[in-house]
Amino acid sequence: MYPKIFVLKSYNLLLVIITLTIFLSTSLEAANYYWTAQDDGGTKNWSHSQNWSNASGNSISGYPDGTRDNAIFQADAANVTVDRYVRIGKITIRNAYTGTINLNGNILNPTRGFAQYNGTILIPANSDFR
Repeated sequence: MYPKIFVLKSYNLLLVIITLTIFLSTSLEAANYYWTAQDDGGTKNWSHSQNWSNASGNSISGYPDGTRDNAIFQADAANVTVDRYVRIGKITIRNAYTGTINLNGNILNPTRGFAQYNGTILIPANSDFR
C-alpha cells in the first residue's frame, strides 16, 4: 500500500487540478452584448451599460469590455460613440444596423474577429481600428 502522505498529496493535487479546470472554463466563456440604445438626439457612449443588453431584447446588463466579450449591432438603434479604449472579442454589425460607430479619437480593438454587413465605422484623426 501507499503511505498516507502520498495519498494525501495526490488528493490535494487532484483538487487543485479540478478547481483550475472549473475556473478556467468559466472565465474563458464569451459573453454577448447587444447594442440597444435608442436615438433620442443625445450622444450614446460605448461604456454606458444602459446602452447594452445581455440578450437580444431589452434586459440591460453591462457592456462588452473583456477580450472575450462580443459586441453585436443588430437593430436599427442609435449611433455609438467610442468613449474609451475598447479591447473586446468580436464585433458583428448585422444588416439591420444602419447607424455609425464613431471611434472619436479612441482605439477599437476586436481581438477575435470583425464582421460588418451594414452600418458605418467612422475613424477620425487620432483614432485606431485594429
